[in-house]
Amino acid sequence: MFGRKTKIKYRIMRLGIISVIVATVSLTLCSTVITQTIQTDKFSQQLESLSKAYAENVSLMTNTIKLQIESTAANPRVQDKSLSNEEMKKVLDELAVATYFKDLSIADRDGHTLNDTDISEREYFQRALEGETYISSPVIRLTDNTVTTMVGTLMPDGRVLYGALSSKLFSNGLETAVSESGIELVYVLDKDGMVIASSDGSLVQERTNFIQSKDKHYADVSEKMIEGKTGIDRVKGDRANYGVSYMPIDDSSDWSIAVVGDYIDALSSVMISIVISFSLGLFLILLEVVVAYKISGRITKSVEYSMQRLDLLSYGDIHTEAEIRYTNDETEKMTESLSMAVRELSRYINSISESLSNMAQGDFSNVSEVEFKGDFEKISDSFNEINRTLGKLINEINTSSADVLVGAHQISEDSAALADGTTKQSTAVEELTTTMARIAEQAESTAKNAKYAAKISASAADRVTVQEHQMSELLDTMTEVKEKSSEISSIIKTIEDISFQTNILALNASIEAARAGDAGSGFAVVADEVVDLANKSAQAAQDSAALISQTLTAVNRGFKAVKDSTEKMSEVKKMSVKVNDIISDISHNSDDQATAISQTSAGIEQISEVVAQNSVTAIHTATSCEQLTVQVNNLREKISKLKV
Repeated sequence: MFGRKTKIKYRIMRLGIISVIVATVSLTLCSTVITQTIQTDKFSQQLESLSKAYAENVSLMTNTIKLQIESTAANPRVQDKSLSNEEMKKVLDELAVATYFKDLSIADRDGHTLNDTDISEREYFQRALEGETYISSPVIRLTDNTVTTMVGTLMPDGRVLYGALSSKLFSNGLETAVSESGIELVYVLDKDGMVIASSDGSLVQERTNFIQSKDKHYADVSEKMIEGKTGIDRVKGDRANYGVSYMPIDDSSDWSIAVVGDYIDALSSVMISIVISFSLGLFLILLEVVVAYKISGRITKSVEYSMQRLDLLSYGDIHTEAEIRYTNDETEKMTESLSMAVRELSRYINSISESLSNMAQGDFSNVSEVEFKGDFEKISDSFNEINRTLGKLINEINTSSADVLVGAHQISEDSAALADGTTKQSTAVEELTTTMARIAEQAESTAKNAKYAAKISASAADRVTVQEHQMSELLDTMTEVKEKSSEISSIIKTIEDISFQTNILALNASIEAARAGDAGSGFAVVADEVVDLANKSAQAAQDSAALISQTLTAVNRGFKAVKDSTEKMSEVKKMSVKVNDIISDISHNSDDQATAISQTSAGIEQISEVVAQNSVTAIHTATSCEQLTVQVNNLREKISKLKV
């Protein structure tokens, strides 16, 4: 228990601490990067501003120096050639006091000076002869071997006025720069890379040349400076990361100025902010530890209690009340939900237990009134369905047992009736056996008579066949008589035609005899006789035709009668054949019946044996039905105790 609680607690604390650490580190990094960027840009702008300001100062100083020496060269006292060298030196010393120069001197066009030195090889002298007021780089002075900056200008009379400046003159204004935050070095280079002025005076005294310097980064920057470029470069030194802002100096002899600043010194405020952020983050972490400890303890107490109650619930404890922890946060809702879940589970299980107890006592009529919610509705529906199904099943069993009881009584009665009927059937079978024996004898006698009848029928069929042949010959004879009668009728028709023609000829003869008068009277008598004969012939022909017609009618009736007799004889023959076939079938069937009766007698004997066995079985069945009735009554008594 405690181990789990501690684990949750430290998880919350660890998560809070990690969150604070991540947030603190992220904010510190972001603020550091932003501050560093801002400070770097600001410092770069500061370097650029300083380099610009110092460049303007140097430019102003060079212009002032040039004006001073030019105005001195234009002074009438300096141009007075009547003065001796000593007097000129005094005049120049007086004039130098009011200028930046330590001293002033004059050289002729050959380079010979008032100090008895030769400066003809000096650049400032040569540039002055060309008409330019020129400020030289630090040189070693010929008179005292000191490092000095020399300035020369052309006088109106062609001589050169030159003056010596302190090597620290241009550096004096630059030395104050290093006192400002982050500024490490300020220096001025000439066109050859030699240091003219510097916040570090040793560079001037040593006549340092950055072009020839071993420091490659300064050499690169110096190359850009003598090329007259403007910009800001990063230079990595031995201890720090420097920024160099450089630009050319106006109105100078191709000079450039550079301001070197240390970003580390400039970003000291960033380091301070990092320390402050880290300190604040450490404070927040400690604060988070305290807050997380209290919050996690408050949460884990509720979680621990819920876990303990869930453990009891996992062991089947649904009666112990689950209290609600009022914490005004999600853990209060958790304990409230747990308490509600325990109450609902207790209510559901009590309802199910009560219903199961009633079922155990045989009461299936009880329906739970508890309303199941959510997924528990399926349990309620299934439980009620089981209750209804069991109730329905019990009712069906009760109804079926009643039906079985009635059926058992009926089977018992039917079995008794079957046993009695089987006994009677046995007696009837014996009588049937005797009867079948007599039928077998009669069937054998019938078969013999059928065979004899078949022989007589076959003989009669043969005679009918002979008569049919004779009737066929008679029919042929009658057909021939009918044909001959038709020919006689044709002959009589010819006689009638001859008689008609004879009568016409006689009439014509009478007409001709009448025309002939007395000469044809004899012919008229003959014609009358011929007419009379023709009339008699016609009458005889008519009488013969009538008789022949009657004869033909009689012949037709005879032909029809013979034909009908022939057809009837054919039908008699067919019927005789059928009778013969039927008698043959009867003979065969009689044989088959005799055989079947023999087999039937054997079957009846088997039936007699089966009937005897059925009688015994019926008695046993009646006894079993009585026992089934007793068991069904016991089942109904038990089912009657169940309530549905």
